[in-house]
Amino acid sequence: MPLFRSFFALRFLAIGLISVAVCTYYQRYPTDDDAWFAEESYWLLQDGKVRSEFFRGLLGWEKHYLVNHKLFIAVGALLLSVFPDSVYGAKLPGLLFFILLLSVMIYEVKRRRYSPINEPLLLLLILLFGHALMVKMSFENRPEMMLIAFGFCSFCIIRSARLRWQTVALGGSLAGLAALSHLNGIIFILAGFMTLLLTQPYRYALLFALFAGLTGSFYFYDVLTVPNGFETWWFQFRNDPATQNAFGWQAKLAVMLSFPTIFVESPEQLSLTVLLIGVLWFKRKQLSYLDKTLVIYSLSLLFSFWFITKRASGIYQVLFIPFMILLILETVYKKPEKSIPAYLKMVFFLYVLVGVAGNAMVIHSNRREYLPNTYAELRKNIPAHTAGVVPLTFFFNEYKHYPTLLCYTNFDLQMLQRKPATVPDSHSFFQWAAANHAHLFCLIMTSTALFIFPKKERNALIPINWIFLTDALRFMFWQTVEFNL
Repeated sequence: MPLFRSFFALRFLAIGLISVAVCTYYQRYPTDDDAWFAEESYWLLQDGKVRSEFFRGLLGWEKHYLVNHKLFIAVGALLLSVFPDSVYGAKLPGLLFFILLLSVMIYEVKRRRYSPINEPLLLLLILLFGHALMVKMSFENRPEMMLIAFGFCSFCIIRSARLRWQTVALGGSLAGLAALSHLNGIIFILAGFMTLLLTQPYRYALLFALFAGLTGSFYFYDVLTVPNGFETWWFQFRNDPATQNAFGWQAKLAVMLSFPTIFVESPEQLSLTVLLIGVLWFKRKQLSYLDKTLVIYSLSLLFSFWFITKRASGIYQVLFIPFMILLILETVYKKPEKSIPAYLKMVFFLYVLVGVAGNAMVIHSNRREYLPNTYAELRKNIPAHTAGVVPLTFFFNEYKHYPTLLCYTNFDLQMLQRKPATVPDSHSFFQWAAANHAHLFCLIMTSTALFIFPKKERNALIPINWIFLTDALRFMFWQTVEFNL
């Protein structure tokens, strides 16, 4: 018996959420991450190696950046060769692998033969497109979507009813591709190994680990071609600002204790978490009927990430969303009830409401003046071959016109690299800018791009009272003074 009284209403809701999600893709606003990884792909395409001019002076990234997301950057370079200077081209990897993930999830739900068959599929679409974070990440130039697509495909293969050595090897290879996309993909190798170890003959677990390791070992292909490659790689990995919380027991303990925030950091994360808990509570007496492979794999994935993660950020819930959705569907439809309680309907309604609101906010942000167009209009006012400090998003359309550009994030990270870490301020910023011969400063305030140039006598009107944040630069208070570059 269908759990939802009106199948038409469920179908209408699914179509509506998909339509809203598609609307978020139109003129999607470029993010710093879009540009950050696009620049790495750009240099791989130009020089045959990953490096960064934006981050010149930081751990030797301008020479060779070895701690990169190898497969993701390579795919980005391939698409950049087809769609040069395109924000949409940079964002395309996320969309392509989201479509792959969606297709495999639909196949997996159909394979489970739930009854009635169409209702779980519609609920899958509602839960997936109703999650604002998933929709947002599906069109961003970040590796998480590629990572979860390969990882989820690996899970589906080892969940299949009849395992042979060929399918186990394929599952291991896909888990290795997840690790090639992002080192966080190691969790799919660990989860697959543990699941096979607990549910299948030991030889399958060992075979899975072997092929995952062989595939993942291609991560070091560029390290082996560089003199002192492993020494350079370890230096960059050990001192990378993104990995600092993974070293030292105090920092690691703080990350592990804050791990639950991944699932409750914002309304969209919290809504799915509460929905899953509500469903599990509703069917608490029938949890023993849940698919053992799904439960073991999900728990192994969770604890693996808890152990290796360097930062408890809500963005990482993306890695678990497909499994949370499968757990919801498995719990509801494995032993379906005739009706669902009112509190669960309310939680479901709030989930949809949060998703619509989140996607509407993305659409609203897309209405701002499109930054690449703003940069293009202002290009005629910028002297040729000017060296300067710019936002990361300046990459789109403008990067090739100016050979010497640094980003503000570079300065921020270099201050944190100092021992002891230095709090960024205007004085240290302009010292750093002068040392790098920067003569152009492009600042972003909401949707306005503001350029500041030195005067001919090398004096400039420059704002000095700035507030710096560790994850981004925001310019709150301004004073105009004479500053000698």
